Amino acid sequence: MVVNDDGVRMKREGDPVAEMVAMIKGLGDRFMRMERMKIELAREVEAMQRDMEMKRTEMLLESQERIVEFFGKALSEKSNKKAKRMPTPKA
Repeated sequence: MVVNDDGVRMKREGDPVAEMVAMIKGLGDRFMRMERMKIELAREVEAMQRDMEMKRTEMLLESQERIVEFFGKALSEKSNKKAKRMPTPKA
């Protein structure tokens, strides 16, 4: 049996060495196809990890901005209350 370039098995009459060479070539081709698939999958996983890390960073920045806004409002309200309580000095 010999596997041609399309992956179809064919009977081949003749040299057993040539048949062995064809089988090894077919095995190598399948191995290379599998390795290409693994590399592509690794690239996709890496891209997804980058995207998730970017989203995580954005969420942290948004949280920090909200915290700063909250403290800014709290301090502003506190200073406004103090200003209202203190009588204005009379000249």
